[in-house]
Amino acid sequence: IATVLPPAPAEASRLDEINKQLKELSQKQKESEQAKKEAEQKLKVISKQTKDVKKEINVLNAEIDKKLKEITQKENEIAESENSLRETAVQLDEAEKRVEERDGLLRSRLRLMYTNGIVSYLDVLFSATSFSDFLDRYRSLSLIVDQDKDILADNIKDKEMIAETKKQIE
Repeated sequence: IATVLPPAPAEASRLDEINKQLKELSQKQKESEQAKKEAEQKLKVISKQTKDVKKEINVLNAEIDKKLKEITQKENEIAESENSLRETAVQLDEAEKRVEERDGLLRSRLRLMYTNGIVSYLDVLFSATSFSDFLDRYRSLSLIVDQDKDILADNIKDKEMIAETKKQIE
């Protein structure tokens, strides 16, 4: 049977130092495990925050897409309005030219009527050589009067349309 002898003093101090180092290593291992647990907790928190941020980004991207569609729609509406406005301006210019032409025509007709007087119509009718000539002259004069009325009515309509269109444009 072997007997265990107590260690020699030099070996005892070496054994104490090894035990001390073992305790230190054990303590460092516990600290490392604690740091690992803390890091894992932080990782979980960061992962959750990352998921939340990704969800928020998706929501914001959806809102951005929606707003971009709205902007595109409004831009299209603006373009349509501008085209309509251009067309209306062209129509307005054309109507103003027609009114100017008719005003000139009406002025010349009024001047002619003023200088020749209403009697000239009667003179034309009474200078007929026959009843059929009288009827032809009457029809011709009626056509001229009707044409003057139409020109005046068209001119009034165009002036009203010009005023309404200018109001709409503004």
